[in-house]
Amino acid sequence: MDRRGRGYLALDVDYVLKGVITGELKVFSNKPLTASAISDLLVESEQLDKEEKPSTGAITNILKKWETCGYIETETHPYRFVDFTEEGRIHGYQVLEKKYKELLPPEVKEVEKAVKTRHREKQIQDRMAIDKAHSDALDALKKPTTFVPDLPF
Repeated sequence: MDRRGRGYLALDVDYVLKGVITGELKVFSNKPLTASAISDLLVESEQLDKEEKPSTGAITNILKKWETCGYIETETHPYRFVDFTEEGRIHGYQVLEKKYKELLPPEVKEVEKAVKTRHREKQIQDRMAIDKAHSDALDALKKPTTFVPDLPF
């Protein structure tokens, strides 16, 4: 499982897709570039070790985000990468993402911020519950146990 910092997987996916489009990275099958195929290519291209192979969900999220910003073109059934948009080739993802975020209405930005905040609060609550369960388990281990034999009456 990939445990690197935020954004590193996107850089690797971008590298692999650009390599496929430019022909620098050889793809020996005519498989569509689905999230699963991209994950396999990340390992084959030695961008990641086999143990670090990312989930298809993580790659799909990256592709959908890029599609929303106008960086790439995709098709469905199965969901797959097709090509970079003309603007994507010229400007790159960072510029298009910044442009996209600037065009978002303030209400949408507020909703996104609220969702992230609620998600973070839920993570904190879950972590506290896990810590309490661990603490309770340790306390139970520290208590002296008494042995009650089975008596035959």
